[in-house]
Formats: sequence, C-alpha cells, structure tokens
Amino acid sequence: MADCILHNKEYAVTFKEYGRKYPYSGWGVRFHFWLGSQDTKPYNSFGNGSAMRVSPVGFAFSTMEEVLREAERSATVTHNHPEGIKGAQAVASAIFLARKVKAKTK
Repeated sequence: MADCILHNKEYAVTFKEYGRKYPYSGWGVRFHFWLGSQDTKPYNSFGNGSAMRVSPVGFAFSTMEEVLREAERSATVTHNHPEGIKGAQAVASAIFLARKVKAKTK
C-alpha cells in the first residue's frame, strides 16, 4: 500500500507483484488464487484483507474524505463487497483520527 501511495502505482499490479514475490506470507485462499490468475478483477471478498493492508492510507492523506475515498479505492481491487470496503474505511479512519489526536466521544 505504501509503495502504491508513495510512487503512484496501481494497486492491483503492485499487490500481485508483492504477493508473487512472497507467496508463503499467509495470504487468504481467495487472495492466493487471485495472485495466481492473470485477471486483476476483484472477487467480491468481504474478508479482513482490505482492512489489514490499509493502514498507510490513514497516515498519507490530510482529510477524512480523502482517507475514506482512498481506503475504498484500495479495497475494491480485491474486496469489492460493501463489507470489505467498510472494513478498510473503518481501520483507515481510526488511524487518521488517532493521528489527528481526536478524542473518542460517547
């Protein structure tokens, strides 16, 4: 993710590049299958992979709107199910708010 953000790379291409370079890194079954295919289309996942990889988004952008938009953009490469997108947005926004030192409200 950070490589994509810092160097303006495409998420799908870069994810496949890293995934293929490190094939035994504990990827989920569907992601592993996606890595092995020539296709870069998403597979409608609602798993936690998009949330696990999104942390750089919470650090790299200056507004909540940018964070939410980029989290969705990064998630939909593989996790285009609404719940997969929400998971990525939740993690990225929590990091953004923590970075901006926002207090939790009741």
